[in-house]
Amino acid sequence: MEKSSLNAWELLVNEQGSLAEAISGSIEKIFNLAKLDEKTKQLIYIAVQTAMNYPLAVKYHIPLALQAGATRDEIVGASSIAATAAGPKGFVSCFPMIIEQTKELDQETPTQ
Repeated sequence: MEKSSLNAWELLVNEQGSLAEAISGSIEKIFNLAKLDEKTKQLIYIAVQTAMNYPLAVKYHIPLALQAGATRDEIVGASSIAATAAGPKGFVSCFPMIIEQTKELDQETPTQ
């Protein structure tokens, strides 16, 4: 695989694996210090990464949020809150991927 076809994180892992591992380890330690349940942590992470316009991180955390019991509506809601704080760019760029990754789920709101 050519370097140009790799995303930034894959490139870092491939080129500087020890550095990528150190970054991941420090993030995980900080993440685990938060005295919140796992679902809440994942939804906050999705909201923040949406605000930062970082779809790769949002994509990574959606399955973790789902495993922690989050619903599609909660994930969309967390992501949409980012638009109120940081503007719509991140939400608009992450929204198609959120829908794609949660398309198998029924929405909480029943159709009428």
